[in-house]
Amino acid sequence: MVMTSAYEDTREACRAVARTYLELDRFVTGQPGRGIAAQDALDLLHQLGCLAQTLENRVDELVALDRRIEEHGGDPALRAELLRLASTPCRVVFTAATGVPPRSETMPVARIVAEAQEREREIRLAVRAVRLGEALAGPGVALREQLAKLETLIADALSAGLGHGRPQISPEALAVLDRLALWEKAAGSGRWRELPTGDLQADVVRATEGVIVQRRALRQGYYAELTGRLAAYRQKAADDGLGELLTLDPFYQAARRALRPDGFDLAVAGAAVLAYQRAVNGDLP
Repeated sequence: MVMTSAYEDTREACRAVARTYLELDRFVTGQPGRGIAAQDALDLLHQLGCLAQTLENRVDELVALDRRIEEHGGDPALRAELLRLASTPCRVVFTAATGVPPRSETMPVARIVAEAQEREREIRLAVRAVRLGEALAGPGVALREQLAKLETLIADALSAGLGHGRPQISPEALAVLDRLALWEKAAGSGRWRELPTGDLQADVVRATEGVIVQRRALRQGYYAELTGRLAAYRQKAADDGLGELLTLDPFYQAARRALRPDGFDLAVAGAAVLAYQRAVNGDLP
């Protein structure tokens, strides 16, 4: 075997890039995600495969030439040919499967290794985007659903004249929602390389929990306010000598049924209490 530094460098580069390709092949093809980042990861993997195949082809040529040298007793001309081939740049062919138009480019072995390392970096970023997108799908929906429920609760309370103005929704939750929207926009437009780092998934989950706590606290407060209002008008009816009127009782019972402590619809309960209030005030339809 003819031993030269260029020969050995090529063989080692081939082994290293091939290992990277096999590792990332399992890494990428094992992802369930779809979308731009997932497709980009596959395209980049194909490009890495072209780089690996180029080095493999060059090593095959070198090994075949090395065997000929042995067969011909160390022929000087063949040895010179091997030395020349080991130092000659490779022709890399990127096929249509790489996500770009077919093209070829001549690169020295060191450049191929550098290109492979860059593809590896980008593939890992793309797969990270895919994984985070999958992980954010459920929590993102949950956060928006809880914020929508909170907005509905607040709107119903304002319509019923409950509370003391419009309560402020957690600024932290709204900030996380903005971050989530920016992340989704960047991921959806293919700018996954620019996606910010940080544990966005955990922040979305915490923000959702915070919105749930706020909504629960507001519901309890509105419940207490409605039951207090109902009790006050019940007492007013008694003080005004209206407690025995059969016309008031259906309104009172409807309000009580609407104010179940284990769960109530604020809009329905608020309307029922308001109907009883009007009945007590003699404002019957």
